[in-house]
Amino acid sequence: DGHASKRQRTGATDNGSAVVTGNESLFKEFLEHWGLNEDSEKKLRSLSPSLQQRVIASFEAPQVAGDPNGKFIMYCVRMAKEHPEENREQDGDRDAAAAIAAGVEDPAVAEFIVHW
Repeated sequence: DGHASKRQRTGATDNGSAVVTGNESLFKEFLEHWGLNEDSEKKLRSLSPSLQQRVIASFEAPQVAGDPNGKFIMYCVRMAKEHPEENREQDGDRDAAAAIAAGVEDPAVAEFIVHW
């Protein structure tokens, strides 16, 4: 079933948790599966291990053609805001946001990334 393949892809267990910490190949497999670039990888790595697990277990890219990186980065940002208790040690990383925003062509989007 679709859930079984997602569990295999992310390392998620039947209870929805995922194993990321200590499993670099699984981490890379997730990034490759969604076609995510270096900026997306940096954003994911900037999150705490528990939030990385939550993001990997729950992210679903839209079925629309196009670049999934912006959606993924914004998903990570949203998850960090919704679960600040899981990301305390990583909170307030404006340098990382500025680095991500530097790679964005649209100035309004770049400003949004830095702000949020």
